[in-house]
Amino acid sequence: MPYSHTTRARHVRPLLFLAAAALSLPACNFFEDPNFVEAEPGVLLQRVRGGNNGNGQGNGNGQNQGGESSEDGETYVGLDFVTTGPDGQPVGCSESDPEVAIELSFEGPDSGFEAVDTSTIAACGQTGAADVVLVVDNSGSQESVLQRTEESARSFAAQVLAAGGRVGIVRVSTHSRVLTELTDDQAIIDAAIDQLFVENGWTSLYDGIRMGNEVLGRALGTAAAEAHEDLDDFCQARRPFAVVAFTDGRDNNSSDEELATPESDGIDTTLNELFDLNIDGIRTPVYTVGLGLEPDHEKLTQLAQATGGTHLESFGEGALNISLGAIAEYPYATHRVCAQTSRKGCGVAWARVFYGGNGASDSFYEDGEVREVHIPCPHAAPAGRSVGILLKLSHPSIERATAARIARNAVSWATPVFSPRVLVVRDRAHNEHYADDPLFITELLEEGGFDVTFINEPNGGLSNGILKDYDVVWFSNPDQPLSRKNTLLSLLKFAGDGGGVILSGDDMTYSRFQSFPMTNLLHLEHESKGAYTCEQYTDRDEGGQWQVSLNATDHPVLAGVSQTSFAYGYSLDHATALDRGEEVLASATFTDGTCEKTVPVIVAFSAN
Repeated sequence: MPYSHTTRARHVRPLLFLAAAALSLPACNFFEDPNFVEAEPGVLLQRVRGGNNGNGQGNGNGQNQGGESSEDGETYVGLDFVTTGPDGQPVGCSESDPEVAIELSFEGPDSGFEAVDTSTIAACGQTGAADVVLVVDNSGSQESVLQRTEESARSFAAQVLAAGGRVGIVRVSTHSRVLTELTDDQAIIDAAIDQLFVENGWTSLYDGIRMGNEVLGRALGTAAAEAHEDLDDFCQARRPFAVVAFTDGRDNNSSDEELATPESDGIDTTLNELFDLNIDGIRTPVYTVGLGLEPDHEKLTQLAQATGGTHLESFGEGALNISLGAIAEYPYATHRVCAQTSRKGCGVAWARVFYGGNGASDSFYEDGEVREVHIPCPHAAPAGRSVGILLKLSHPSIERATAARIARNAVSWATPVFSPRVLVVRDRAHNEHYADDPLFITELLEEGGFDVTFINEPNGGLSNGILKDYDVVWFSNPDQPLSRKNTLLSLLKFAGDGGGVILSGDDMTYSRFQSFPMTNLLHLEHESKGAYTCEQYTDRDEGGQWQVSLNATDHPVLAGVSQTSFAYGYSLDHATALDRGEEVLASATFTDGTCEKTVPVIVAFSAN
């Protein structure tokens, strides 16, 4: 793939010039009726990502909220832009406007910014290949509308596949459902589109969009830090990805407000949560298409703008096809800017991007748009021990004495240090359900004579500088999955350096939005949240109960509590062991007489 190289001398806020020459794109209409598509014109800052060549180890600098300083290695920043016109059509790339400037900070989102002033690469419309998940709402749609929807979806998929991309399909109805994961097989996509029609039904649109991100995460999310040979390699590493959502209605069941059934995955989704959709810490653009007057165009616009996408208001029988056809062309119009910065470091950083001033819009972000950037810290394979406790230890079904033994045994086994320093961290994304479980764990350990420090996860996630003074790190989120990949990478580096890691909570086998896998720490393959088991509700102490059994084993983590059992009424992740040397010490079984499900709940792994 050819790229043009430019090296610039140091100066404040260097400007890189992006494309904005108009490109006339043909639209294939299936329908002869008049149609109208309207969108906000301008420059879309879609994805901002960070990277390095894997040489900077990051020596840490105390409990900073940002990344780790390093004198070695090279640090990269990449930006993807698309310019659109008032009808949602992409504006093609050329060597003209808009202007772009990049600044980077490792200190926080409000300070410490310095201009990115070394080598840059600009690539304009080099490829149309992209990974896209199409989220289709046809709940209660008339049959004539369904036919046009299916035709438009097939046309959209054919465009993406012809450019070398992949497509996934999610159907929105009372409960959203993934019809196909990402694929480049048109026959599989056609078969999925044939399943779009659902008669009547409520609308779980927000769930469907979340599931679209989960499809991307399962295909694109990485379990470890990625290293790049040089700036060229970094710039070519990630092709565009996005979620495209079509609706002719309004969301009303993404939190099971109207109807809850075993077909639900048990995860409530709100509009504001979708603003944080990402893959490996890279924000996922969401393109929304609202057909007619019924959709909440204001909320769809908010979602699109918050994620770097755009909203297309579409009216007329042919408008959906035109709208999706325009979005399918966005990868061809993507202008990518990649820069190697003189700032050295890894972990969480913040990029401030100034851009605008093009033919489609006269606006310019003079104050800059600030985006969080994850720059992976290199780490070795785990050299220490880890324990996964997939339970809320403060749940009333677990006797305090049993919880205390499990907690203290886990810490003692996780490290060879006689008097270990223990850090207990509560995930910043926790909700109100058992939010004090990490404090309960801290109390149990202190009563056992351990030297324990409790903190809430910093806004930027955990850093190596925070962890370096401890022998064991216990990360807890009792009712939500881990949300920050920077935290995962810091824990992996800590384990790679021989530290002990303990993860606890009954949603820890997957990350939020499934943005990245948790397999490298837990050694478990996630299947589902487990809110429904054997078609029965098994969550919030309101349905069926699991029977948890601590195995008959002489493993030190279960010393004094083996062969103990108790009932548990919260959801337990459906997951399977990966057979990488991990040992399942406790499991839970649910049965209703005709169906039985068993899942691991305590897992231990030793690299020794």
